[in-house]
Amino acid sequence: MTIAAFDLGASTLKSRLYDEQLAALGGTRRRRTPRPLHPDDLVSYIVRRTRSLGADRVGVGFPGDLTDDGRVFDPGNLARVDGPGTPQVPEVLAAWRDYPLRQRLRDGLLMPVEVANDAVCASLGCASGVGRELVVSLGTGLGVVVLHDGVWQHIGDVGGDATSGFSLDELVGEAARARDEVTWLRDVRGTLRALVARFEPTTLRLVGGNSKRLTPDVVTGVTLVIERGECGLVGAAMLGQRASRG
Repeated sequence: MTIAAFDLGASTLKSRLYDEQLAALGGTRRRRTPRPLHPDDLVSYIVRRTRSLGADRVGVGFPGDLTDDGRVFDPGNLARVDGPGTPQVPEVLAAWRDYPLRQRLRDGLLMPVEVANDAVCASLGCASGVGRELVVSLGTGLGVVVLHDGVWQHIGDVGGDATSGFSLDELVGEAARARDEVTWLRDVRGTLRALVARFEPTTLRLVGGNSKRLTPDVVTGVTLVIERGECGLVGAAMLGQRASRG
């Protein structure tokens, strides 16, 4: 069994092949995410890439919100002109609404496929399953997952929460860092302090491309782990392990 794992972001589409023991087979392929990205174009890309890898299962981390049966009810930033805070393209947003992503992929590939939110995938790939763990993904936007003894807790879309007139996606996302890294770091520190106070974790795990820019003193009062591996891809591969044909 081989698994094509996809970690999809609003800036980069990452993919990698894994075996059934979750050992990576080859390197990570990265492609810039088209902006905006139509759902049919995303499905076509995943189908082509999976076939080129020769995989027989697929796991996908999606940068938006999904129902339990793999339908999209919020595409995150994929329908925006240029990432967080920029206008949404109405016809692309409409195409994403209630889009049956998992079923379209299963129909296109005729193999087991599973999909989940990208932050959930990252937490799957790094969480220990012990205690109350807060997993924060710092990339194009902000992803937040809370687990208690390995069980995901329902907390809503924290990245979309507003503070000082901006969503947290806009406040601590990649566009804010590129604009002013000193201010971005200050806002990341404040956001992490607020999340720790709100969710009271025993362990805080930082994942995503921009987590690697931080140092262990970025927040205090909690056990902090800055993950260096490809948690999102590993989590997507774990999804693929569990996938059914449907």
